[in-house]
Amino acid sequence: MSESTIPRGVFDKTYAAGRRDKAHLVFRYKVRARIVADAIKSYVGTSGSFRLLDLGSAEGLTLLELNSSLPLGTYVRVEYNGELVRCAPELPSNIRLVTGDVTHLPEGIQDTPFDIVSALAVLEHLAEPDKAVAEAARSLRPGGLFVATCPNPFWDAVAARLGLLQGIDHVTDMNKDRMIRIAEKAGMEVLSFERFMWAPVGVLTYLQVPVSPSYSLKLDRRIRRVRIFDWLFANQYVIARRNS
Repeated sequence: MSESTIPRGVFDKTYAAGRRDKAHLVFRYKVRARIVADAIKSYVGTSGSFRLLDLGSAEGLTLLELNSSLPLGTYVRVEYNGELVRCAPELPSNIRLVTGDVTHLPEGIQDTPFDIVSALAVLEHLAEPDKAVAEAARSLRPGGLFVATCPNPFWDAVAARLGLLQGIDHVTDMNKDRMIRIAEKAGMEVLSFERFMWAPVGVLTYLQVPVSPSYSLKLDRRIRRVRIFDWLFANQYVIARRNS
């Protein structure tokens, strides 16, 4: 696939390069990985092996981060742009990368149902995100877990005006109501919705100030107790379960 044929909303190899050395991009994928790990620990457990399907995770760094804390998992990742797949670092045998469309998963992906499906900062890049969520639900075993993160559309607009989203093409605004609605439409029960990545902390990473993902999420939990600060969270996540 040449760069001229990459559809709107799909990243190219420059994004993979940025995730290696740009502090704000490294911080973001590590925080998202921690959210999935915490969801697995809370709702699935870590005493045994599990299978996780990740939708649109670029070159696989998020899965490497997940694997560092949850090495009993088997990870499969589907990315539209084969150029990004080729940018992947050396991966352990329990992580497999597949080129494909997350709104119409490649044949064979669902041969064995997954325990978890994650969609991290991907739904906002799709013109029809409900199709990807429907594929996620279809890929899950009964009782399986779905975890999705999306930016807050308000802070998306602010970041765009400040020039912080250059080269990032978000196609669909994913607010709380839409995230919950498309999960329920796909036949899943929503277990949790939360906001995360408090904007004043996230800004520090653009200034090259190191911020620990674990500290950031711990601070998020404290700040969420004071609901008047909800509007200052730059991102949001939903956790849902397939019931049948």
